[in-house]
Amino acid sequence: MVRRGEAALTSVFADTYERRQLVDFTVPLFVDESAVIYKRPELEPDIFGFVKPFTGLIWLLIFASSAAASLIFFILYLVPFSASEGTGLGDASSRRVRPQTSGWSKVITSLEKSVGWSLYCLLGQSVLWFPTRMTLRIALGVWLLITFIIGTVYRSTVKAMLILPLVRLPFDSIDQLVESKIDLVVFQGTALYKEISNSANGTKIGRLKPQLRSLADEQTLLDQVSSGKIAYGGIKIPLLHLMRYQRSLTGKCQSYMMTERLFKSHPIGLAITKGSPLKKKVDKIIRRLRESGILEQMLKFELKEISQCLSPISATISSDDIRQLSLKDFYGVFALYGAGLILATWVFVFEILLKMLKEEKR
Repeated sequence: MVRRGEAALTSVFADTYERRQLVDFTVPLFVDESAVIYKRPELEPDIFGFVKPFTGLIWLLIFASSAAASLIFFILYLVPFSASEGTGLGDASSRRVRPQTSGWSKVITSLEKSVGWSLYCLLGQSVLWFPTRMTLRIALGVWLLITFIIGTVYRSTVKAMLILPLVRLPFDSIDQLVESKIDLVVFQGTALYKEISNSANGTKIGRLKPQLRSLADEQTLLDQVSSGKIAYGGIKIPLLHLMRYQRSLTGKCQSYMMTERLFKSHPIGLAITKGSPLKKKVDKIIRRLRESGILEQMLKFELKEISQCLSPISATISSDDIRQLSLKDFYGVFALYGAGLILATWVFVFEILLKMLKEEKR
């Protein structure tokens, strides 16, 4: 419109070399950045939350340690020691040493007790028998201390996660945005769209080209961003105004802004018809507003309502926002418990069948 002479000046635009060939720009109102906004994640039930306190590697090390402890107990039980140490494992109720067994019966008994001690300590369950050998007592005592520390850390971490849930962002950097495969919508005529389109494929910004989409329908932009269908990129301050508008509709922050910026140091000014005498007058006004701090104060006043939306999401969770536990939070634990019952039932049936077969042979 400015180029055709239908308007004397426009609203704010990024001052680029291509645009300067068509129109004049005032002195910059401010220097802005290119950013990306996306749907703000919500606190939702996590079926596998009970395994989240530890990473996969830690769980693997715990199970490996339990297996190693069982093997050590098994070896210590089978290896003969002096008579003064006792013969193995006794009954906790009678405190009498069980009769010695031989052959496979002794091996099975030793394996059962060794695995039992390892798992019972790990799960915090009581044991109906105790070791009588000093070497076994020392080994079991060390394992008991280790499992106590593991259990304490696990319980405290789960409790902390329930009190202040950890919200994972879909992406918070350019690399994560690329990995997410989420479509990035940008106005086609903007400097940001051209920069991404013209970047080499191997560069950090160029990797976004497969996800880059031009904005087809401005009317549905807000709904698409709020529903998480697209990520929207552009100049930071217009994006902040969009976030402010979203918040005014629902009273809550609907979007978050990616921490890493796509581009920095974009001079933002008003576009004026080339050679227009208005440029000097508008430049003078902008300089006075900028030097007096009025321009900056106006911007802060406009955007103060969304300061909470720009804070880290975990920092914005108050005691009123903490989600109450629902039945879905226990689905994972119930599923694990059900699987254990099914396995125990199969073992029980197998033992009955095995006993029946032995009786038939007799």
